[in-house]
Amino acid sequence: MKKSIDFLEQLSNENYSKITHLRFNNNINESTKQIKARIDILNWANEMVYFYIKKEKGFLEEFLNEIKLQKNQISIIKEGEYKKALLAQLDQLEKEINDRINSGK
Repeated sequence: MKKSIDFLEQLSNENYSKITHLRFNNNINESTKQIKARIDILNWANEMVYFYIKKEKGFLEEFLNEIKLQKNQISIIKEGEYKKALLAQLDQLEKEINDRINSGK
């Protein structure tokens, strides 16, 4: 998913460059309406980028909720090495996901 996020961020940056070019370049061979239409679509695309980046963060938060549910189910297992290893691995997954969420802020 990181590659998708990188692509979306790059797309957004390129869109902002295109918007700036369209707004401030007097040598564009298009009508004012055509330029406005292009800018409107580029702004819309940037709004979609923002939406999907937020959606990705939501997926990670859902994953964290699933980890918590799994921990609750594991709580009924008899104490021992197996249970300890299960919980340790879930803790590690939880940490990795939290690190990813926090690095996106």
